[in-house]
Amino acid sequence: MLELIQKDVGIIENYAALLSYFDKKKYPDFYEFTVTKTNELLKNHYYREALRFYQLLTLFEKNDTELYKNYKTAYLAYTSSILEIKKAIGEYQKGEIQTAKKKLQDLQEKLPGNSNLQEMVKLGEKEIEKKIEKDYILPGIQRIETFLQEKRFNEAKGYFLMLKRLLKEEIQTSLKIKIKAAEKKYYFEEAEKAVLEAKDYNLAMDRIKSYLAFYPEDNDANQKLNQYKEMKLKAEMQVEAYNQLKKGDYYLSQKQYSLAVFHYKNYLDMVKEDDQVEKKIKSLEKMIEEERNKTYFYENYNKALEKIKLKDLEGALKLFDQIKNYNYEKEKVTLYLNNIREELEKIRIEREKENTARNYFEEGQKKYSKENYREALDDYLLSFSLLNEINGRELLKKDVQDAVKKTQSVLKEIENKRIKERLNKIESGINKGKREYFLSNYDKALAYFNEVLELDDSNIIVKDYKELIEEAQKIDAIGKISDRDPFYPLYLSLKTEGERLKEEGIAVYKNNQEQGKEILLESLNKWQTIKRAFPYNEEARVNIRSIFKIIDEKGWKESIEDDMKRAIDLADKGEEKTAYKLLKELYDEAPDFPKLSQYIKQFEKKQKESVRNYFTPEEKTEAKNLYNQALNSFSQKKYPEALKLTEKILKINKYSKDDILENAKSLYIRIKSKMDTESLESLNLSIGQLEERTKYYREALSFYQQGDFKKALEFAKKSLKIDPTYNAAQRLLDSAEKRLKL
Repeated sequence: MLELIQKDVGIIENYAALLSYFDKKKYPDFYEFTVTKTNELLKNHYYREALRFYQLLTLFEKNDTELYKNYKTAYLAYTSSILEIKKAIGEYQKGEIQTAKKKLQDLQEKLPGNSNLQEMVKLGEKEIEKKIEKDYILPGIQRIETFLQEKRFNEAKGYFLMLKRLLKEEIQTSLKIKIKAAEKKYYFEEAEKAVLEAKDYNLAMDRIKSYLAFYPEDNDANQKLNQYKEMKLKAEMQVEAYNQLKKGDYYLSQKQYSLAVFHYKNYLDMVKEDDQVEKKIKSLEKMIEEERNKTYFYENYNKALEKIKLKDLEGALKLFDQIKNYNYEKEKVTLYLNNIREELEKIRIEREKENTARNYFEEGQKKYSKENYREALDDYLLSFSLLNEINGRELLKKDVQDAVKKTQSVLKEIENKRIKERLNKIESGINKGKREYFLSNYDKALAYFNEVLELDDSNIIVKDYKELIEEAQKIDAIGKISDRDPFYPLYLSLKTEGERLKEEGIAVYKNNQEQGKEILLESLNKWQTIKRAFPYNEEARVNIRSIFKIIDEKGWKESIEDDMKRAIDLADKGEEKTAYKLLKELYDEAPDFPKLSQYIKQFEKKQKESVRNYFTPEEKTEAKNLYNQALNSFSQKKYPEALKLTEKILKINKYSKDDILENAKSLYIRIKSKMDTESLESLNLSIGQLEERTKYYREALSFYQQGDFKKALEFAKKSLKIDPTYNAAQRLLDSAEKRLKL
């Protein structure tokens, strides 16, 4: 039976050998015969033989499901049979011969057609081992070595798998190493051959990958694969480097310098060093930079010119600034830059003026709404003056013109009314003050004159009257008792009682002289007490004299003589005016009293000598000249100048009774009146005149702020020439004159 099996095995191996050289497509009958034969082996339980054929068949028909299923069945049955046989042998080796036989018999019953099992049952332990080694292991190992020598690695591995369960572990390991080493050597040699003979790195890598398919963890193979990859990449890079160099040369010939540089740099990245190409790149980059700069310059240059056409000067300036350092069209760019900057500066100034004009206009509107019409008009005129210095803005100019006309109209009406009221108040106040002054009602006179000064604080006539009143009040103050005096309460009590008794005594005296006299004597006692306490008290002296005049003529004369002596004492002390006033009072009371008129004449003579009430010839000549100049200025409506000249006349000698002084006072009042009424003339000026007046004022103010007072004076005069009533210009002129005198 064993011989049959061996014979069959030989037949099977021959079939396998034959089958490996045939293609089923070319020899379908032979292939079908092999399949039929294999299925019969499987059916007759010759699993090992069937398994060998199935391994071969699946190499050619990988997608045959039925074939694969049969192969799997054969494999499982075969391995199961081998396992059972090994178990039986194991039992046999332990001395359990009956158990071993039983297992083999059971296996024989399951597989009645397998004569090998029957033979094994009959053999002893040693005989079985020898036969297995002789019949299976040694031939199998020899066969594997033969396959390895013939480079039939798949067949070697297949045979190894069939023998694996029969082999000891150390023999399995040794065979594995031998198979792997042989396969590794083969694939490595094939890979090297592909590289050396054909530089076919892909084929070399395929060889290594074929090996790694079975041994993926082999470090040598993985390193070898990476080595071939690097070699392939390097080879490819050399080819690509050459291609990049050629492309660079081509684009250089086409004057496409950027592309040429791009490919030359790619070439250098691959070859790392090439002096000639590096020089080319530097030269080309310089040319490219030059071309780029030129392109950039002219693009922006043309854009800037376009923006100038569109009147976008700021945009043009920005573009010219960006290209001003390039060495193209330098003179033109510089010229454009200067012109644009000048134009932009003009525009900026115009905008500033426009904004300032708008601010003045808005401020004027606010002031107009608050009824500050005069200030509003000044703001409108400043706005209009600025607008006339710039082009366009016609709508705003019209708004300002309308505002000026409207404000002028309102101001005319208001100013007419105000001026009339003011002039009436001034004239009325002066007349009332003069009347009260001549009546010696100095407090009332002062009240009226102060009201006038509130309306006209520079009225020199009123100021002169105030000085006269102050002098008169000083005289009247002599002998008066202050309410702060500690004896004032006693004085007031005596005075009140004295006045009451005097009135009562006079009334009684008319009907009963004796009784009236007694009462008057009581009053006289009161006033004499006051006189003793306050010797210079005029009220006491006047009342004493008046009482004596009623009841005692002798006493009356003595009191007059006593007051005459007092007047002489006052004169000796330098109080001539007070003394003169006292003598005048005595004269009014007793004009025929001896020596009284003589004293008065002496005092009047002295007073004339001390207070001159006339002009000297020199003063009169000066006054006449000033008066004529004032009249001339007045006729030319130069009212501030005429006013100054008139004030100079009034300051020469305010006590003079000369007609020139009176004429000057009259002219002074007329000038003041005209300055008020003529202030309306500025409201009648045209807008152009007002604008020019304001323009000169602005120039004057600017020079004044810069410290050039001479120029400020010049332009202030020009402004006043157009409008002599322009107070702002007049104030500026006065201030500039003062500064120039410092």
